[in-house]
Amino acid sequence: PTSCEFMAELHDFLQYDVAKWYPDLIKDVKLTLVEAGPGLLGSFDKSLADYYLKELLQKKIDVRLSTAVTGVQERLFNEDDKESHSYTVASLADGTELPFGTMVWSAGLAPVKFVESSNLELGRGGKVLVDKYLRVKGHKGRIFALGDCAAVEDGPPLPPTASVAEQQAYYIGDCFNKYYRTFDPISENNKVDLPL
Repeated sequence: PTSCEFMAELHDFLQYDVAKWYPDLIKDVKLTLVEAGPGLLGSFDKSLADYYLKELLQKKIDVRLSTAVTGVQERLFNEDDKESHSYTVASLADGTELPFGTMVWSAGLAPVKFVESSNLELGRGGKVLVDKYLRVKGHKGRIFALGDCAAVEDGPPLPPTASVAEQQAYYIGDCFNKYYRTFDPISENNKVDLPL
């Protein structure tokens, strides 16, 4: 869902801000969303994914499903035998190429190797198991996990979106400011779970 969230925000930024600042250049901007899977928002209900795809297409965003990026190359071209200019091209699995000025890559359907090799207890989907306070099990409140690398053990799965991770980050920031700034890891209190 990260690429979908970003695409919606980028589209709005271009249409409502950049278009005011550079009205003569906005016509040259094109957005393309390349998705290796067969659909968008794979972890969400199909009706929501279909609705979102329809919205993107209505906004004239080029959406390419079941198409992976297989390579990125820089190329040169000469304009009227003058100096060379470079441009960048993404090679796609369907054999086409997509020239671009800026590429934002938001990839991954599985936890990163860091999480897999962390020796922390993992739950559904290879995510770090945490309690309702985002504390990693068995570490007495000294290790936290949040966002889409964490799964609350006794709670419903949360959508892997930036808004969820942001709320969790604010919560943990408040905890650090209220409880942890006075914690002394050398004292006798270090044998108990830290409060939240």
